[in-house]
Amino acid sequence: MENFVIRHEQLLYTPEDSSLPDSPYALGPTAHLLLSSVCVYGNETHGKGMKRHITSLALAADAPLTVKSMVKSRPLTLAYVGQPGFAIAYADWLGREMAEFIPDTPCGVSQYEQFDEADCVFVFAFGKQACTSAPPSPSVHTSAKRISQETLEKYEQKEIADLTLPQQVANETWAHRAGTIGFGNNTVLYVKSSPYLVGRVDEELKGALLAAKYFPRTIIPLLSASKALLYPYLEGPTQSEGRLSFIDNNREDERKLRSLLHMELIKTADTLAAYRRTLPLSEKDDIPPSIHVYFHENLKDDKMMRDYYGQGIKIGDHHFSFEKLLYVRWKINGKYYPPLREALDKATAILSPTSPSMTACPTIFGLGSAHGNKIMATPPNDLTYLSYEVAGFHPVMLDMAKPMYHDVFFHTQFRGSLVRAEPDLVYKYNEKKHKITVTYKPCPDKLSRVIMAIKQKYLLQPLSRELQATKGVDLRDHVQLLTAALFACAIVSEDLVGNESGFVANVVTGLMLLVAEDDKGLGEQMRELGFEGFTLGY
Repeated sequence: MENFVIRHEQLLYTPEDSSLPDSPYALGPTAHLLLSSVCVYGNETHGKGMKRHITSLALAADAPLTVKSMVKSRPLTLAYVGQPGFAIAYADWLGREMAEFIPDTPCGVSQYEQFDEADCVFVFAFGKQACTSAPPSPSVHTSAKRISQETLEKYEQKEIADLTLPQQVANETWAHRAGTIGFGNNTVLYVKSSPYLVGRVDEELKGALLAAKYFPRTIIPLLSASKALLYPYLEGPTQSEGRLSFIDNNREDERKLRSLLHMELIKTADTLAAYRRTLPLSEKDDIPPSIHVYFHENLKDDKMMRDYYGQGIKIGDHHFSFEKLLYVRWKINGKYYPPLREALDKATAILSPTSPSMTACPTIFGLGSAHGNKIMATPPNDLTYLSYEVAGFHPVMLDMAKPMYHDVFFHTQFRGSLVRAEPDLVYKYNEKKHKITVTYKPCPDKLSRVIMAIKQKYLLQPLSRELQATKGVDLRDHVQLLTAALFACAIVSEDLVGNESGFVANVVTGLMLLVAEDDKGLGEQMRELGFEGFTLGY
């Protein structure tokens, strides 16, 4: 079942329906689907194993497990007109299957609520499944979208040209729209071109082709003679735009809230699947990672810091030159933190491609930028990944850093864009002591806390268990690489010269994360930043 995602813990739940048998637990719809639907029919080891495992869980939890109990959650693979329920033949087969695992369960339909098949029109089919011990071959994913060769030829022949008013797409300055608007024959493309950075085009093309092997919901470009990448154009807001709209409307749009969480669950499941699939691959060692452009290359020699703040920045009533900014001391919530000069040097050393922290970290395939700014909501209820420039095989902590910072610390990153910033930040500069004293008590909204919980429960914890079981690797041993990458996200992701409180909030968050030496320390810093119970363990 392509793109099938178990969105929540649906195997067992606590029932509220008084019509169910007396029991503290009942099977959830996912368990019913796996037990009763055609996707696990047959005598193959895979299907039998799934049924045996689920029935053992249900019996251990004292959940009712009969053919009749499954009527409420009948599988989506059967379609009925008339009275709901299973066909007699299907219920009879299912009863025999269950009797094999639960000896006391009568076979057939003896305990099933029978009905006249003549009153019910149904679609009924048995399927089969196969089991393989190796990952599927890394061919281009069937859900990847691309333009046709004919459309590329029209672009080359100038029949499709840049639109009069180019529009930035997904916050990428080198992306715009191109198209031709004609009666009954409209074509619009999503174009990425950078005449001064041809290597960037090559990296994006390579990353998109790789991403289509390991991720669903991708778009693959065609390369024009002018070194422009042509993608199919998709209409829709990014996840981050959706969040800003949700906040602008006082966080009251339940439909938008469900959509945002649905997107988060999908991308978390896609990311974990790609991690699991690529952990054992050997080809990763042959592909140099390009993700360092986000981290080490941006920090090295103060590259992006000088680009953003080389002319200085105003904080309160004081203007800080670049050098003065690097050496000012920070006292945050009563504790002293290193000046930016010391913090930048520490993070740059940790994030060096040849550092012990980097080379020891497990390597996976990831997009490197699977955060809300680079993911578009696409109808009817899906998403599309838009950025592939750094997609490749790289240390897992680097891959998780930008999604974690930009999605979890959304209120910090977009502090200047929020309609109503919370009064959680107070700061004052003491010129005599060259010290900025900060009181920062962030209160992230419920959506941010739930997104953090999703990442922890459905990505970090499963990955941690798998690494421990298969490679003897403890994810908690790589805290410093993650915190250094998070610091880089906070400090050099965006020019905040015109956003004073945003600059202070991001610097404070980055410094607080960077000083965490281990999993316990990171958990304590996350708690002070508004997120309880964080751990890289399980």
